[in-house]
Amino acid sequence: MLRRSRTDPTKAKTTTTTSTSSPISNTTTKNKHPLSNKSTQSTGILKGFQQQYHFQGFGWSFFKSLLSKRSMGASLRIPISANFDFYDKKLAWPVITTTTYFGYPWVVATFLNASLPVEAIKWFIGGIIWKITWAAAILSACLRGIAEGIFSVLMLPWTIVQAFVQMTKYIKARLYKIFVYETLPNA
Repeated sequence: MLRRSRTDPTKAKTTTTTSTSSPISNTTTKNKHPLSNKSTQSTGILKGFQQQYHFQGFGWSFFKSLLSKRSMGASLRIPISANFDFYDKKLAWPVITTTTYFGYPWVVATFLNASLPVEAIKWFIGGIIWKITWAAAILSACLRGIAEGIFSVLMLPWTIVQAFVQMTKYIKARLYKIFVYETLPNA
């Protein structure tokens, strides 16, 4: 625990550190239950929650139905997540509240509400849209590759015939050039 010295305000402030410790007994007995330490752990967790809990207030509302003349009610809203410091610091986590409604004709209802901040929703949707865009691009490329592969396999006989026709035209032209021009007398 840090304490400030209050002796003389004109002198520089000094800090002294004091700490207290209690000896922890490390003795175990044979009669001690192995799960007996669990109660102290749960007490520690509850103590941690109590240290983090700070009541932030509540809200209330009055209701009057436009459909029924006699129907009306009131509600009490208590924020749950805003009361815990560790939870309230996480801006992307949902805000959790509970609402209890008392109404006439005699109705009592309790609601648990969770709402996300707009920034978290935008980030989530932006991530999903980005993933959908890339998935569509990859799917499109795969489908195009498959379609071109199927098309080339189906067109393979036609391309073989076209190649054979072009090769026979070339061979015919070469043979014609060899036999016709070489056999003609030079004039």
